[in-house]
Formats: sequence, C-alpha cells, structure tokens
Amino acid sequence: MASARYASALAVASSIGFIVFGVTVASQFVPIDSLYAWHPTLMSVAIALCGTSSALGVYARTIPPSSARLRAFWTHMGLNVIGGLCWLCGAYAIYANKRKSGKAHFTSNHGVVGALATAVVLCAALPLGDLSFGALGMLARIDSILGTRWSRHLASVKRAHRLSSHLAMCLGIVAASMRTGHISIGYGEAGRAVADFALWGGALALGISAVSTPEWNRIK
Repeated sequence: MASARYASALAVASSIGFIVFGVTVASQFVPIDSLYAWHPTLMSVAIALCGTSSALGVYARTIPPSSARLRAFWTHMGLNVIGGLCWLCGAYAIYANKRKSGKAHFTSNHGVVGALATAVVLCAALPLGDLSFGALGMLARIDSILGTRWSRHLASVKRAHRLSSHLAMCLGIVAASMRTGHISIGYGEAGRAVADFALWGGALALGISAVSTPEWNRIK
C-alpha cells in the first residue's frame, strides 16, 4: 500500500508540474494571432498532456488488474493521442512558419532536439502505444490477418513503448527548456522562473517515478 501511495504522490506532483508549465507558457500566446504562435502554444500543451499521461501510465502499473487499471490506461492513451496530435501540429506550425518566412530549418539546438523528439513521438511512442494496449487487440488482429505471432511479444512491445515515450519526453523537456526565455514570451523573469521550476519539477518527479515505482505484482 505504501508503494501505491508513493507512486500516486509522484504522479500527482509530476502532472502538476507539467500542467503549470503548459498553462504558464501557452497563456502568453492566447489569443493566437500568428502562425508562429501556434508552435509554442501547441508544444507547451503537448508537454502538459503527454507529461501527465506518462505520469499516469507509470502509476497505472501499480494497480492490480481491474476496471480501475483499465480506466487508467484508457485515460493514459487518450491523453497521449491528444497530446501527440498537439505535438505534431506544433512541429508543423514552426516548419510551415519557417518555410513561409524563407528561413532555414534545424539551425539551433532547440530545433534539432525538438525534431528528434517529434520523430520519436511519430515513429515510435504513438504507434507502439497503440500496439501494446491489450484492450485494443491490435497485435492479435495483425496476427490473424498476416498469420504472424507478434502477440507473443506483447511484453517487449510494451517495454519499447515505455522506453520510446520516456525518450520523447526527455528530448521534449530539454527542447522546451531551451526556449523558456525566448523573446516572444512576455511573462518576464518571474514567469520564466515559474515555467522552468514547473518543467524540471515535473521531469524530476516523473524520472523518480519511472525508475523507482514497482509494478503491482512486485508490491509487497
């Protein structure tokens, strides 16, 4: 029971951090009045949603098989899908804005790290999440159509989803941290301090949770 409470507390702390970060940054660009503004708005919302989803996903592993566990994973998937769409749309917004302005792409560390994070989200985290969610039964359907036996490797697919998701979050957090002081954000030094503290506080809680929270069948 202590481990479950510990995991729950970390999940809440992590979620609060990411949500505060997302609201703090996104609020500076509302109402949205340019193509560029869609990028920080959508990406900060994506960090909030995907970060909260990651925290919930780690916590859900501590819940024994039950309707509560299933609801937690459905919520995890829903947040991931919405957050992932925000992430991809935010990446496209900055790509389209640079193309419209005739500027070169990937000329900064922020751009390179952000592009890597987006690639991991698009090519690994989201598709592996869908494949690994047993309630969707996608691996079983693939096996029935193609005559393969991918469903035997469900545990490995789940592991790959967790690793790719955490990698995407790490890259996204690093990329976001490089621009919390960008000139386009008008919240000043105090606002930046709040954004940085919330972002890294959420990241720290998520990291501790990911490496220290045991699965339900290992909780004594």
